[in-house]
Amino acid sequence: MRPINWSNRVDRLRRSGRFDLERNIYIGDKYDDGLPHLVPTVRRNPHSHLQGGSRSGKGVLIAALATQAIADDASVVLIEIKNEPWIPETLRIECRNQDILFRRVDIRPGRRTHLFPFRQAFLSSQSFMAQADALTQAFGIDGGFDPTQAFFSTMDHRMLYASLVLRPEDMTPTEIAKRYKDPAAFDKLLMASEWKHASMSRSLMMRLTSVTAMNARAGSPGVSETAIKYAIDLRQLFDAPQVVCFSLDTQGQRATTRALAGYVAFLLMAAGASLPRVKPVKRVVCIIDDCQEVICGPHVGSLIDTAASVGVELVLAHQSPDQLRRGPHDISASLVESTGLQVIFSPGSEETWKMISNTSGTRVAHDLSWKQHMNPWFDATHEGVFDPKYAMGGPMSPPAVNVTQRAAPVWSVDTVRKLSTVENVAWVRLKYDQGLARYEGAWTPVFVPYQFSKLESEFRVDHPMPDPVDQTVLVDAVSDYDRSFEEAPPKPTPEPKKSPIELARERKREEEERRKKRK
Repeated sequence: MRPINWSNRVDRLRRSGRFDLERNIYIGDKYDDGLPHLVPTVRRNPHSHLQGGSRSGKGVLIAALATQAIADDASVVLIEIKNEPWIPETLRIECRNQDILFRRVDIRPGRRTHLFPFRQAFLSSQSFMAQADALTQAFGIDGGFDPTQAFFSTMDHRMLYASLVLRPEDMTPTEIAKRYKDPAAFDKLLMASEWKHASMSRSLMMRLTSVTAMNARAGSPGVSETAIKYAIDLRQLFDAPQVVCFSLDTQGQRATTRALAGYVAFLLMAAGASLPRVKPVKRVVCIIDDCQEVICGPHVGSLIDTAASVGVELVLAHQSPDQLRRGPHDISASLVESTGLQVIFSPGSEETWKMISNTSGTRVAHDLSWKQHMNPWFDATHEGVFDPKYAMGGPMSPPAVNVTQRAAPVWSVDTVRKLSTVENVAWVRLKYDQGLARYEGAWTPVFVPYQFSKLESEFRVDHPMPDPVDQTVLVDAVSDYDRSFEEAPPKPTPEPKKSPIELARERKREEEERRKKRK
């Protein structure tokens, strides 16, 4: 690995005094000539698409994009599904250096977490129908125009709407899930069949009951006034620069992770859309690792367009193209067409090698051909046997050599394959030329350097900064929803005794009904 002073490169860019240089993001150095590879901060299409397997260097670029966004006075939301501990720690150190607020939501038992209210403050200013629409989209249960899925998504939408209308004071998933257990509580707005078919919304609420950050409220054990004060409001990210990290767990709580990650991503865009456009809002960068767990669905293109319109830049990362083709929807084409910056780390399939080679631009190549005598002692395996100087020619003429000119890709398939084996070398493509970035939409091999040494990254993992105790609460292994099953059921209320006169009247009515049936 080539040594490089990453901080020096970025600092020189920020302090250059040139506007065209300061408004750029440093990705790395071009592999062929070693010059810095820059990408404009403000682009026509601000979204990024990162692809790379485990230990390929994808996390290095995620940390680089996030720290430069923090230095550029932007807010960052990191939805970390695989839970790489050194990335949040790097962002927390950068926040300390820049003196901005860092908050973290953790769902693992025994950790400390900031509060993240389920019913965000901006939702209370909207109608119940608008809130139900936002929650349906946030949970990813909007079936669109598919006849089968649309039926069940309509039932889930009605269920969410009914819970908001009948019990607007229920502010946590635990309270809503307890209410969902009783179908009789929705008799005013729902039929029994509608309650039965709204199984997705009921299961999602049940999963979110285990998220302490969503269910802790003022007055709950271990919740201080300071923790309530530092609770996360997604609208704040558009007003002042800050960093919010969601440390999730796909190994132990995969279903809960999917529900929470999708809820955060979609609700962030709803928060941006709810702000009045009277004053300019802060730039918000939302990084989603393993994005296929969050945005899988038929509306990926419209989702990314919505994010750009509300001032949210998406950085969507995953491991392989096959992850985008699983399930009923293939979102690979939508993701490629809807992002402006595309990065591939260590491609390992022939399909990807050919795609990069075919779209890397063209160059002029020449092919030589000639006729050559084959002697009895001719050894085709010997090096240097085939050479234009041995070409056949006339007695008085030079050797006859044919030269053919053709257009060839800048990077051949073999070159792409060889460079894909080099550590931290990524193939970068910027869809639109802008500013100093003039790459003509072609793939460029770039060496993405580490921000610090491997020893420093291991130290950050082993010695993380402690979370502020007064601002956070302890994640409980058992939720209040689980404890509700341990409670004894209420004793049945005995029916009141009837007087002899009432009993006589009931017997008389029964005799009259039998008499009418005989007639």
